[in-house]
This record gives sequence, structure tokens and C-alpha cells, in this order.
Amino acid sequence: MSSSEEDDDDDDLTRAILMSTEPRGKSTEMSRETTNFKRNSSDVVELKQIAADNSCLFNSIGFCMDGRTDAGMEYRNIVAIVIAKNKDGLWTEAVLGKPPHIYVRWIRDPKKWGGEIEMVVLSKHLEVEIAAFSVQTCRMTLYGKGFKKRIYLLYSGIHYDAVMKSSEKGGREGGVFASDDVLVLSAVEDLVQDMHKKHKFVNLAGFKLQCMVCRKELRGQKDAALHAKETGHAQFGEISSTRRE
Repeated sequence: MSSSEEDDDDDDLTRAILMSTEPRGKSTEMSRETTNFKRNSSDVVELKQIAADNSCLFNSIGFCMDGRTDAGMEYRNIVAIVIAKNKDGLWTEAVLGKPPHIYVRWIRDPKKWGGEIEMVVLSKHLEVEIAAFSVQTCRMTLYGKGFKKRIYLLYSGIHYDAVMKSSEKGGREGGVFASDDVLVLSAVEDLVQDMHKKHKFVNLAGFKLQCMVCRKELRGQKDAALHAKETGHAQFGEISSTRRE
């Protein structure tokens, strides 16, 4: 195996490790709380948490579009086909970071993460704006601007979740909104601000981790990747910066 292939494997391992990260010391049930922000009697948004299975971006989009959380491979294949055909000439090696035929094979691997390239492709294919909020910075990046419909995704730094709407009775109505609905946008902004205040994001610059298998403390994603490679452990939790040493 060449050194470049080894580096690529290390990067992939790092991404997989980061995807498994969850708030330390909290149970699964507690981490799956639902937050409602009511603007009027007919306008409520809430967070829909998506499984951390390396396809959270695709499954978040799938949930918003038609309530599915198993659309990962379907959307991966759509991206692969668009890039392989490259009808608009956009998807070059310079843009993709690797030769197109390699990228096509790469994105079809369920262990690989999706990101900006996939949101650009899927927004155009689905004819929907994809508004991705960073919980850390509270900033929104809009993909596919100009479509009449919009979905909202929340990015924690390592994971994507979906925003959905629900009625007063709790009946869930999906996650597709009108792109010009300012009440929904304001409600989503409130949701993001609340999550930010609760520190529901991971700062990749220098965060501390603990292996949830052997409880070893680690510093940063490189240490975590090395630990996983040496031990096979792949479940990590973030250690709060306020925790006493």
C-alpha cells in the first residue's frame, strides 16, 4: 500500500471515529430530546436526530424529503451517477480532490461521509434548497439557492441532523418548507442558538476525547485515530473543557 493510500485510510478512519462521537456522560435517551420552537399556532419546528452511521447527511436529507431514514445508499448512488456523467463539466479532479472515477467508487462506500459536494448535487437533483446550519458558528450555508422548497440540516461539527415540523397535536408533517417562509427560518435560528448555548457541537480544533470502551483519555482526532487503529475501539465521547483534570 502506498503512503498516499495509507493517509487516505487514516483520514477515513478519523471521519468514522468522529461520527461516533457523542456527548460524554449522557445516556442515549437523554441525548435524543426534542426541542420545540413555536412561532404561532400553526408553525412549530423541532429537531429530528439521525443515527450516526456514516450516512447521517444522506439520511437527514431523506427524512426531510419523505420521512425516510434509510435513504443513504440511494442518495449515494445519485451523487455517483451525476459525477460519473458530469454533464455540466463541473466535477473535475480539482474540485473533487481525487479523480472522478475514484470519487464515484469512494462515495458509494457506506463508511464514507458526505459533505458540500453531495449537498450541491442533491439540491439540484431534488430541486430543493438545502440550508445547512453550523451549530458551532450559528451560520447558515445555502445550497441550490432559487428553488421554491427548502430543507434545514444542523451540523454539529461531526454529525448532521434534520429539522422537521410538527402540529400542536404532535403529528409529524415532514421537513420540507417554503424557501421564503421567514417564520420557519426564524424558528430554526432559535433552535440553532439554543443548541449552541448547550454546547451541542464539537470543536475540532483541539477537543478532548475519551474512549468509551477502555476509558482512555485522548487529545484531538489524530490521537483518537491512532488509538482506534491500535485497539479496534471506535466509540468516543467528548470531554467537556470545564472538566477538572
